[in-house]
Amino acid sequence: MFFCEIKMIISTDDDNNFSLTIMLPGDGASTKYETNVNVCPDKDHVSTMMVKGSGASRVRVNTSEENRDVQPEDFDLVSHQSLLMEGMNQLRIKEHLLDVKLMAEGRYFKAHRVVLSACSDYFRAMFTDPMRERSQDEIQLSGIDAEGLELVLEYIYTSKLSLDLSNIQTVLSTATHLQILQVIGACSAYLRKQLDMINCVDVITLAETYALPRLRRFAYNYISENFMNLTRQQMNLLTLEQVDHLLGGDYPVNASELSILKIILEWLESAQGASGKVCYSFGFQILHSNLKEQF
Repeated sequence: MFFCEIKMIISTDDDNNFSLTIMLPGDGASTKYETNVNVCPDKDHVSTMMVKGSGASRVRVNTSEENRDVQPEDFDLVSHQSLLMEGMNQLRIKEHLLDVKLMAEGRYFKAHRVVLSACSDYFRAMFTDPMRERSQDEIQLSGIDAEGLELVLEYIYTSKLSLDLSNIQTVLSTATHLQILQVIGACSAYLRKQLDMINCVDVITLAETYALPRLRRFAYNYISENFMNLTRQQMNLLTLEQVDHLLGGDYPVNASELSILKIILEWLESAQGASGKVCYSFGFQILHSNLKEQF
């Protein structure tokens, strides 16, 4: 520990700004700090102070509260989130601090309990509630596809999700099982963008299977607007309940009722196990249409 005397010179200009120069002993070098703080403009001020240090000199600059209005400021560093995510992913890649092993279809996936719990209600309940898996190092996930789990884990650690029509169902199934709402929403948005005449019936089936009401209504609207363009093969993919919902729901069909009836009758001829429920539903609509005189 040592003591040394330094000279601090504060000089003001006509605009009430000051420059601070601190002269340190030794080689005559000086360090200059400048800021925009009002001080007494009538004359320059020179003062000396004693600095106590250990190994290196430390200088503390105090400004009178009478000369500046000090306001606190809070910082929200958005980059911290990405930095934290990148750090956790690097720990996973290097297999550091891993504390759980997930098993699906004979494949193993190592992860961190805290990361899984932060992104999934399913894992949060598993690891925080009094469940058997809470104390297990290896957890068997029954009913989950390994490919879907791998893609979902990649999203959890990187926020990146690679979707295509070949993996959309397995990812959606896994995300639904693990209760990861962001992935479910991404799958729903992807299916909306990819909806066309070839996959529209499959999209309806997925929406109904995984309880996606907005996607379901969007797909039914699409089919109703393009009903006359459905092929016989596509019509045969529709179940009795789906056809009944399409006819009984509030979906405007861009075709005459006679044309729709013809298509439905053809569908009934090829549908196995179909009852008269669809015919009744369609006939009820016709009785309340302006075309009932034609029957």
